[in-house]
Amino acid sequence: MQESHCPSGETCGADWKCTKKCTSDANCTEAGDPRCKLSVGYCVECLSSSDCGGKPCKSDGTCDD
Repeated sequence: MQESHCPSGETCGADWKCTKKCTSDANCTEAGDPRCKLSVGYCVECLSSSDCGGKPCKSDGTCDD
């Protein structure tokens, strides 16, 4: 993962997508990435299947369509 292509205060998450660094869900204001995955310290779409409306939440923090 390379940080250099992301603005400061952001980190490179899944699929080379820049995502906000976070310490809690309150830091994650983007509609697409509302949850903070504390183990990695950045905002993700989901932490569990309940965040995905019952669909599986993949290990990279995105819902499995």
